[in-house]
Amino acid sequence: YYLGDLEGSIESLHLHFRLRRPNDTRRSAARFNSMLAERQLELGHLEAACATWGGVLDEYPTLHSGRVDRHVADIPRLLNPYLSNATARQTYERAQETRRTA
Repeated sequence: YYLGDLEGSIESLHLHFRLRRPNDTRRSAARFNSMLAERQLELGHLEAACATWGGVLDEYPTLHSGRVDRHVADIPRLLNPYLSNATARQTYERAQETRRTA
């Protein structure tokens, strides 16, 4: 990703999930899924990013992680330009509500 290969970094994250060990934590999964969603959005895959963030938001209330907190806090800012899209708006609102209640 840091070398500019956005698509390659997404493929790498998908490979990471296929190769995960059974004892990997849900916190780690949420962190890497957050990164995946951000990169999907950057690539222009809004619906995929929202679906990925949906999984993160499902797990978020049960997690204690500053990194995941920061990723979830970024969701509304990242989705703000796309609020005319119903899926983006729903994910935006869910992220805000999830942060308030967590």
